[in-house]
Amino acid sequence: MKTRKRAKTAPKRRSRQSRPLHKKVLFHPFTVFFWLCAGVFLAILSFKALAGNQVALTVRVAGPPPSNPAVITSPQDSQRFSKLPITVKGNCEYYSYVKLFRNNLFSGTASCDNATTFQITTDLYPGANVLTPRIYNFADVEGPEPTPITVYYDEPAAPSEPTKPASSPDNGQSQTEAPSSQTNPLVLLSDFSYKGHYVNSKVNFNLKLSGGQPPYKVNVDWGDGKADNLSFSGGDSFAISHVYSAAGTFKVIVKATDSNGSSNLLQLFAVIVPLTPAAGGNTNTSSDNLLGCNYGDLFDPSASLSCFGGSFLSKFRGLIKYILPGYAIVSLMAISYWLGEKEEIFKINNHRRMHKT
Repeated sequence: MKTRKRAKTAPKRRSRQSRPLHKKVLFHPFTVFFWLCAGVFLAILSFKALAGNQVALTVRVAGPPPSNPAVITSPQDSQRFSKLPITVKGNCEYYSYVKLFRNNLFSGTASCDNATTFQITTDLYPGANVLTPRIYNFADVEGPEPTPITVYYDEPAAPSEPTKPASSPDNGQSQTEAPSSQTNPLVLLSDFSYKGHYVNSKVNFNLKLSGGQPPYKVNVDWGDGKADNLSFSGGDSFAISHVYSAAGTFKVIVKATDSNGSSNLLQLFAVIVPLTPAAGGNTNTSSDNLLGCNYGDLFDPSASLSCFGGSFLSKFRGLIKYILPGYAIVSLMAISYWLGEKEEIFKINNHRRMHKT
């Protein structure tokens, strides 16, 4: 009986065109689509962060100190006063500021950035007050030692009150009551240093109250037509803050009053600079500037739309906000479809090769 020989079938060989598993996963359309979406999302997020937020860096350079000391021109040395507050005037250098010290305690400050004179409103202690104007550059480097002056405050005499007789439990003789001891004078201090702030950013001042008789009331005149009224139950450190809507140098007057009616006044100032250059003030003609337009204008809704007639910037903002994300999504869908088509073609060709072998 003849036995039929079974034809040997060649073992299936793996096609050279078939890819390893890790390549199949990495180059799968869904994987590629995921990574593309993640990349576009991060790019848009970074773009919005750069376009919508402006980061301010504070750099202090210890430049040369002022070459001349500040000089008080008014009041005169040994002058006497009976009313408070007083105004101290004097001369100073450009691009500097003056701190006034009263009996070695900080009593107020004024800027000299736009003039060669300063003017500080201050209170006085009863009796002698040594006023010392110290000049600083904008990096808080002190200038030459100034010449102090001494002024006097003659406190008005308190109205006399009739003495109240008090009967003694021993002999019944009348005697006057001893006057109450006077509390420490009210003192308002600040750790002021020169700082610039952008428009619509928060301006902070750190203050400290001591002495007097609590509770205290504090009135703050911010110099822009706005004021704050605060109350404190005890003497302690506290902070005040404000937001300016316009650029400039603003005089800030802080007045503290205790429960006895005693008060102390402190003058500060706030330097506010614009976020973007004023219209016509940008003279940069380098390639970094977009045809004379400041980049901040493109993303600041309150900025003046003067570049390209104004209407282009409004459309450009809409392009960034609405059209760009839609364009990115459509592009990703097209790329994903193309990758999926390539994947299917590769699978069909690979399947054909395997059947041929």
